[in-house]
Amino acid sequence: MPHMRRTAVRGGRRGFRTALMVSVARERMENLVRMAAAADRSGESARSRRYVGLARKIGMRYNVRMSPELRGQFCSACNTYLRYGVNTRSRLRAGRRVVTCVQCGQVTRLPFSQDRGEVLTGPSDLPGEPEPALAEEGLEEEDFADEEAE
Repeated sequence: MPHMRRTAVRGGRRGFRTALMVSVARERMENLVRMAAAADRSGESARSRRYVGLARKIGMRYNVRMSPELRGQFCSACNTYLRYGVNTRSRLRAGRRVVTCVQCGQVTRLPFSQDRGEVLTGPSDLPGEPEPALAEEGLEEEDFADEEAE
């Protein structure tokens, strides 16, 4: 039999994370992402990237996944806090939402599902409700039917 080398284990099971450690790690990650949002709004993008990087490091150290809500708030390549319309470009393509980070060009494709029913395009498509312009003036749609027929 080959000789098996034993390694010394210090302080109990190696890599063991208690529930308290995991909950504290999640809480700190949420706080850091919240702080990154505040820093980005105040114009401190470097500080914002640092906070996001720290949050990701905590997740890796304690082997804790970020919630999907948190994960979608920053670029996975450059740690930039994403603000839609400011530093990202979002497009809908073939059942996917394509989010492009303007800072580094990273493209993230996220699936989305559409309702299989009728597509509503505006308030006039809702059944039983008059158009807002007609409701304000107290007019009915029948008043305009005569004009369209002529």
